[in-house]
Amino acid sequence: LVKMYLNGDFGSRPEDVNAYAASTFFAVDRFASYKTIWKQFYDDGGIIISDRYTMSNMIHQASKIKDNSEKQAFLEWLWDMEFVKLGIPVPNCVIFLDMPPKYAQILMKERNNKITGLKEKDIHEKDTQFLIDSYNNACSIATAYNWNRVSCIENDRIRDIEAIHEDIYTIILKALN
Repeated sequence: LVKMYLNGDFGSRPEDVNAYAASTFFAVDRFASYKTIWKQFYDDGGIIISDRYTMSNMIHQASKIKDNSEKQAFLEWLWDMEFVKLGIPVPNCVIFLDMPPKYAQILMKERNNKITGLKEKDIHEKDTQFLIDSYNNACSIATAYNWNRVSCIENDRIRDIEAIHEDIYTIILKALN
């Protein structure tokens, strides 16, 4: 369902699938990987680092909702569905890599799609306004949920990977102690 959604099988624009339906696709996919791949490792004390998790739904899907009270209701619903009803673990550390869309698009141009492996971009990546709305929503949510924030831009340039890595590493070390 995630691949179908991102490939545009349900509509060519992110808004063609409402936030609740799209979030459900990702949540069920997350639940399946948790139960079949990493649950035992996690239960045995393993540390899981994920580049996509519930927070991604909070950012991308909630950006489709313009009314603030409706958005808050959605965020509460999402938290309950994933962490309570589905029972996936609540992260103890969230790091928001603060990369404004104009810089992210430069990086996306150079890489293949994560889902298909091809140069063709998914419906999120193709939609500049959706990326901007998602970024603005991410900034707001990161503040509201007190996420750790790593700026990926310095002096109007993308920071070196090593510098970003060091910031992330410092945050993770602090979270582990």
